[in-house]
Amino acid sequence: MKTSATLQRTLQALFLTGISIFALAPAFAADTVKVTARKVKKPRLLLQITVDQFRGDLPTRYFDRLGHFFGPSSLESEDNILRLDRTLADLFAYVDQEVGLENTLIVLSADHGGPEAPGYLESIGIPAGYVSPDEWDKDPVIARIKSKFGIEGQLIQGYDHPYLYLTNDIIKNPQIDLAALETMIAKELVAFPGVSYAIPSTSLVRGTVPDNLLTRAVLNNYNPMRSGNIYVVFNPGWFINDLDGLSVAVVHGSPWRYDTYVPIIFAGYRTKPQKVSRRVHTVDVAITLATAVGTLPPSGAAGDVLLEVLGQ
Repeated sequence: MKTSATLQRTLQALFLTGISIFALAPAFAADTVKVTARKVKKPRLLLQITVDQFRGDLPTRYFDRLGHFFGPSSLESEDNILRLDRTLADLFAYVDQEVGLENTLIVLSADHGGPEAPGYLESIGIPAGYVSPDEWDKDPVIARIKSKFGIEGQLIQGYDHPYLYLTNDIIKNPQIDLAALETMIAKELVAFPGVSYAIPSTSLVRGTVPDNLLTRAVLNNYNPMRSGNIYVVFNPGWFINDLDGLSVAVVHGSPWRYDTYVPIIFAGYRTKPQKVSRRVHTVDVAITLATAVGTLPPSGAAGDVLLEVLGQ
C-alpha cells in the first residue's frame, strides 16, 4: 500500500493512540472493490451490488472519518479523494469491460455534506469554534432553573448530538412539569455561546413549533423512543469536537446547507447530459432506480421519481 508521507505519519500516530487504521486507510477498500466487481457478469446481476454493501467497502467510509479528524480541506482528505477517484475509475473500467457502461446506470451521491474545520474558517475571517455541552450543567443559569423547579442534584444526563438528555429521575418525576422545564432550558440555551436554536421535544410532540424548513428537518429526525429532550442547533461553523469519544475537527448533523447540500449524479444507461438545479432529495434515488428498471419500489421508499433521469 502506497501512502503520502503526511498520511503515513497520521496513520502511525492514530495507531499509537489506539484508533483502528482499517477505519482510516482507503487503500484497503480498493482490493474489496476489485473482489466485489467480479460479481458483475451481466446487467441484471449488477443490481445485486447494493448501496449497503458499498457503504462499508468503498473509500467513502474512510473519507467520512478523515473529514471528521482533519476537515474536508486537509491534505489527508485530498489524498483520499484522489484514491476514491482512482478506485471508481477501476470499477467503472471493469463494469465497462464485462457489461458495458451504456447498459449500466450509475448513481453517485452522499448521505450528508461536510463542514470546514473551525481553525480553517477562522483563518479566513469566518467566526467558528467549539461548543462544550458537558459544561452546561455547571452553568449558573442551569442552577437557577433547578431552583425554580425544586430540582436537587444532576439535571442534564448528557449530550448526544443533536439532543440534550435530562436525567431519568427528572423525566419520571410526576411533580415536575416536563414541558415547562424543557421550554425554559431551551429558552436559556440559545444565550449560550455557539447555540443558535433549541427546540423542546414536548413541543415537537404537541405540534406547537412553527412550520418552516428548520422545524421540518428536526421533526424528520425526531423519534419518541430514542430522541432526547431538547434538539440543539449550533451556529453555522460551531461544533462539538467529539465523535464516539474521540477528539475530532468537525462533526455533521446540522440543518445548515453545508450539511444538507449534496450532489446526486446519474450517468450511463439512457441518460442525457444535463444539469438540474431544482430542489431534489436523496430519497428520490431509490424510487427513480426502481422506475428505471421497471420494478416496484422498496416498501419503505419515499420521494419522487426524477423524470430527468428517465428522459421525461
